[in-house]
Amino acid sequence: MNASIRQDPAKGPGYGILRVTLDAGVSLVDPRFLVQATGLGFLGSDGWTDSEYRHEAEVIEQSGGAFTLRVGPSVVDCLVSGRTYFFRLAESAQRVQLIVEPGLLPSPRESRLSGDSPTPRPPEASKGAAPETPTPQALRPETPVPEAVRKSRLPLFIALAVLILCIAGAAWWFQRDAGAPGFGAGPEISPAQALQEARSLIQRHAPDEDLHAAIDRFSGQKGAEDAAFLLIEDLAPRDAAMRLRYAAYFDPAEHALSGSIQKDPEAARREYRRAQEAGASEAAKALERLKGWAEREAAKGDAQARFLLDNW
Repeated sequence: MNASIRQDPAKGPGYGILRVTLDAGVSLVDPRFLVQATGLGFLGSDGWTDSEYRHEAEVIEQSGGAFTLRVGPSVVDCLVSGRTYFFRLAESAQRVQLIVEPGLLPSPRESRLSGDSPTPRPPEASKGAAPETPTPQALRPETPVPEAVRKSRLPLFIALAVLILCIAGAAWWFQRDAGAPGFGAGPEISPAQALQEARSLIQRHAPDEDLHAAIDRFSGQKGAEDAAFLLIEDLAPRDAAMRLRYAAYFDPAEHALSGSIQKDPEAARREYRRAQEAGASEAAKALERLKGWAEREAAKGDAQARFLLDNW
């Protein structure tokens, strides 16, 4: 079985044509389907969720062993060309990669997934009713402050400002000696918050510069590696440097934190080569380092490393 989705030219942005080709001898009984993405979970009726959700096509057409399912914004608005998704029929345990063809366009930015909300309109006045005039608050005469009192407060303000500067300087000094980040460091973020922010950026198709900024904030923060991975994976198909960083997550010779992503030398080799083809200058060195790791581990009897070398 294979599955792909492309733009529905008859209906425009937010609508797609999902084509599913079944294996020989397999018949379609239940046309409902599931869409899944690593790190995002399952595609639900209103975005990504942790629970399985079975989508129903608006129109179903059959031609031999191929089915055409026409779907709307609940599916199309959450898919991005170049990202890895998986497709499964509701009645089947077989899961295949869902190919998102270039040119699949989401609904306009005013859609429910864009994160925008309409500006509330003020309530209209009843016909014939006079506009409500706000009642002015009672004016209280301001008691003048004597000039002598004003002048006497100036030394107090200066003393407070000097005290605050001294405290700030002392705090900076102790943080520097302890190796703690200075005042310029960004606020810490929990793993759950980081994942939620990354998913939101991807779902609303945020500009690449916003994704890069979030990756910079997540990088080096323990617990935010998975969130950074989601954004790097989204950028990899159109950014050679991100393709290289994506490959490093799978590289067993790379000791940087990789969160919950399992090391996979075969995947690392494949992605490093894609990065090299995309123009990443450091990919060749990364491949040599990975090969050196495989040679050392194969000498110790590692079957996975031996398989990698035999198929290098």
